Amino acid sequence: MTKTRATTINKATKDRALAEQLARMPSSLNEKQKRRFLATEAKAYGHGGITKVFQLSGVAASTIRRGIKELDDPQDLTGRVRRAGGGRKKKIHEYRELLPTIQKIIARETCGAENHLRWVNMSFRSARDILAKEYKININHNTVYRILRDELGYSLRAHVKDHKQGKAHLDRNEQFEFINQTCTEFVTNHNPVIAVDTKKKELIGKHKSQGRTGQPKSQPLEVNSHDFSAAKVAKISPKAIDDMELNHRYVNVGMSSDTGKLAVASIRIWWQKYGSRKYPSSRKIYICADSGGRSGYRLKLWKYELQQLSNEIGVTFHVSHLPAGTRKWNQVEHRLRVHSSMNWQGRTLTDYQIAVNTIANTPTREECTVESYRDENFYAKVPKLTNKTMSKLKLTRKPFHGEWNYFIAPTS
Repeated sequence: MTKTRATTINKATKDRALAEQLARMPSSLNEKQKRRFLATEAKAYGHGGITKVFQLSGVAASTIRRGIKELDDPQDLTGRVRRAGGGRKKKIHEYRELLPTIQKIIARETCGAENHLRWVNMSFRSARDILAKEYKININHNTVYRILRDELGYSLRAHVKDHKQGKAHLDRNEQFEFINQTCTEFVTNHNPVIAVDTKKKELIGKHKSQGRTGQPKSQPLEVNSHDFSAAKVAKISPKAIDDMELNHRYVNVGMSSDTGKLAVASIRIWWQKYGSRKYPSSRKIYICADSGGRSGYRLKLWKYELQQLSNEIGVTFHVSHLPAGTRKWNQVEHRLRVHSSMNWQGRTLTDYQIAVNTIANTPTREECTVESYRDENFYAKVPKLTNKTMSKLKLTRKPFHGEWNYFIAPTS
C-alpha cells in the first residue's frame, strides 16, 4: 500500500470517527458547552479540524475558534453562558423619564378608590400614542404592556359578571377621583386612611364549605345535609378594617347581628388596639365605605355611632362612600376577603375560635399583617332614629356630593 493511499484511508477514518462523535453530542448542552465541545473535537482532529467540524456540524468557524480560545484561557472557564452586559438595554434605562411618564399617563385613566387598585381604562396603543405625541418617546405598545406588568404591577383581566344592572351615576368617576385625591392628602400628612367592609358571613357548626382538603382515603368529613335547622343557625359577621398606608388589616369577628353599631365598634377596637399607637398625633381619620350595607350613606345608625365614637376619642371622621354598584372595588374585597375565603376552603368552622384563628392566619401576596379579634358583645337592632336625634349630630356635608362625602367632628 502506498503512502498516499494510507494517508487517504487514515483521513477517512478520522472523518468517520469525528462524524460519529458529533452525532453523539448531547442536545441538552447550552451554547457555551456546545461551543467548547466542538472546539475540543476540532483540536483533537488536528490540522484542518476547524474546517472539518464546521462542515459536519454547520456551526460557524468563528464560533469554533472562540471555543478554542476559551479552552486555552483558564481565566475564561467561568460559569456564565454569555458575557456580562450582553443584549440591548431596557427601554426604562434608555429613557430615564419613561416610567414616571407612563405612571402620569395612566393616572388619568385609573379607576377605583385609590391607585393601588390597578384598573386602567386606557389601551396599550393609546398610551404609546400619547408617549410619541406629547413626550416624543417612540416605543412599541408591547413595551408599554411589559412595563405595566413587570414594573407597575398591572395585569390583564377578564370580564366578570359582577356589574349591577341599571344606570350608573353620572358622577361615578368624579367620585373616585375625589376619593383618590383625598386619600393622597391624608397619606401625605400621615393621617390614617382605612377601608371598612363586612366580609362574607360564615356559618358556625358542621356545615359544608366549598373546596377540598386532604383526608384519609374513603374517610370524607361528614357535615350536615342542610345549612338550616329548627334552631337558629349560628353565624359570624367579620368586620374588616384595612389600613391602606401601613398594609395592615384588622378583622373584628362579631357574634351577633351585623349592624351599624358593629361597624363603628370595629373601628373603635382598631383604634384602641392599633390605630392610636401608630398615629398618636392624628386628629382625623379618612374612612372609605360602601354605599350600602351597615356602613352605607343612607344608614342613620352608622352616622349616629360615628358621632359617639368621635366624641369618645376626640377624632374627626372624614367619610367617603363608593358609588352604587362598585362594592367590589373596596380594598377589603380584593386584598383580604378573597384570601381568607381561599384559606378556609374545605374547612368546617365548628366553633367561633376556629374562625378567628383561620382569619388571623390568612396568607396574602402583599405580605401584610392580618389580626383578628373575637367580639363577644351583643349588638341588637335598634329602633329607627328620628330626625330630631340626627339633627344633633355635628355632621358637615362637603360641597361635592354631600350625601357621599361628609365629616363628623366631636361635639365638644
